[in-house]
Amino acid sequence: MHEVHQIRKDNKSGLEFEDLPETVIQKYPVPPSCAGLRVDVFLKTRLKKMSRTRIKEMIESGNCYFEDSRKTLTAGTRVETSDVVCLKKIVSVGEEATPQNYELIYSDDDIIVVNKPAGLPVHPTTRYMKGNLLNLLRRDFPDGIVHLCHRIDKETSGILLLARNLESEKILKKEFRERVVKKSYLTIVWGSVEPDRGALNFPLREARGERIRTKMEVAVGARMFGSFKEAITRYRVIKKSKRFTLVECFPETGRQHQIRIHLKHIGHPVVGDKLYSIDEKTLMEFFNEGFESSKVREALVLRRHALHAYSLEFVHPKTSRWLSFAAPLPVDMQELLDSDK
Repeated sequence: MHEVHQIRKDNKSGLEFEDLPETVIQKYPVPPSCAGLRVDVFLKTRLKKMSRTRIKEMIESGNCYFEDSRKTLTAGTRVETSDVVCLKKIVSVGEEATPQNYELIYSDDDIIVVNKPAGLPVHPTTRYMKGNLLNLLRRDFPDGIVHLCHRIDKETSGILLLARNLESEKILKKEFRERVVKKSYLTIVWGSVEPDRGALNFPLREARGERIRTKMEVAVGARMFGSFKEAITRYRVIKKSKRFTLVECFPETGRQHQIRIHLKHIGHPVVGDKLYSIDEKTLMEFFNEGFESSKVREALVLRRHALHAYSLEFVHPKTSRWLSFAAPLPVDMQELLDSDK
């Protein structure tokens, strides 16, 4: 059993979250065959690739404990069949390296438009205090005044709009709320999408019964109760390869993970999507072994989810001109298509 915990962020505007959690709690119920074993020996039967020394270090650091908090745990504690041993794994220790570049598409006294690479977080988080787009922009623009008007996920590449003053930020955020802004995304999904054009109108809500707390789900039929939000995605097929389809998506609403969930719901999950294209067991193997695992590589194919913010159209906050920008398909997604003929 596994539980995944993550610090949640404000999502009032339907903005994407940083997907991957900070810690994973792995739970190991003790079967009758293991009753009486020392806890470090028991864990070694479950964590075959982890050394006894490393297991003892985790116990001594307090990252290993009984689910029943009344029981104390040391390396020499004997386990019983009623016990559940919990192991807290930090997904990331310290700040991970992130791309330190971005493409500046356009800037003036009021706005900045950039093409963000995959792997670069948009804003500071507990995991990425330094390596994020806002810090890079504040470094590169002399006055250091940069305001996000919307967000895209760390693994998502593509177009991002920022304001250079509070007045422009206010106007542009209003355009997003009132759906004046037109956005499109390019994504590579599993399988052959039919028909070539369509509209996916499925309301979304926070997933029930999921151990990953940032996951969303389609709310339909018997599950349509409680809090759910309208979500509409139009799409068109651009190209098909042997295993994949390149799709352009036009989200009419901006719900968390909207495109990814809608495409999964019709049987075509986004390639490389760790939350919605693989099962929980494979996800836990990813947390433990990353792409060193052949099972993970086969399931995900791409190291990040194949989603790219392709185009953005909006009204300039000062001149009232209608502006349109686009960022071409990134190399990793193009190479994936080219290799699948």
